[in-house]
Amino acid sequence: MLGVLLGALEDLRDRDDLRVLLIKSTGRYFTAGIDLMGSSMSRKEPKTSTVNLRRDYRIPLHVLFDELEAVEKPVVMAIHAPCLGVGVEMAGACDFRLAAEGARFGLPEIDIGVIAGSGGTSRFTRLCGIGWAKWLGMGEQIDAKTAQIAGFVQAVYPQETFDQEVWAFCQRLVSRPAEVIGAVKLAVELCYDLDKQ
Repeated sequence: MLGVLLGALEDLRDRDDLRVLLIKSTGRYFTAGIDLMGSSMSRKEPKTSTVNLRRDYRIPLHVLFDELEAVEKPVVMAIHAPCLGVGVEMAGACDFRLAAEGARFGLPEIDIGVIAGSGGTSRFTRLCGIGWAKWLGMGEQIDAKTAQIAGFVQAVYPQETFDQEVWAFCQRLVSRPAEVIGAVKLAVELCYDLDKQ
């Protein structure tokens, strides 16, 4: 899946005919998190340290998330259902997070004895503040409306009209000047860390 997302991101960056990347899913969950049982972290390889395992697990995620932030075109995540772990981390790297009423968000990593180290802690804190980051980081979940109040989600739509609302939002982005959209994305990121002077 990471390869598919990186490929879509490269296409978005390199092709002028592509103006917005929409990330969505179907099914009972938006994402239940990373499959740790199928990952290299669960394998008992005798000569591999846990430091190396963590590095090999995190590097591809960090590359993807950093690229989502850096591309000069909008990235929209449409979250229709529970979004846990890596889904929250990836959402924090997107420009817009749109949620259906049935969505909820959580960072369950604490339940296996780790913190959300691929952006779940840093990006969520940056977007929503210390209190909400501690709330999620220490194992609590939030529903879509609470995520909107916290500043993580920009809009919440009814489940029945969710896909149409998401598509209409993406169409509005596409209808605006591409160069200006890119400039806004860069300017907002630059301004975030500057004071008024």
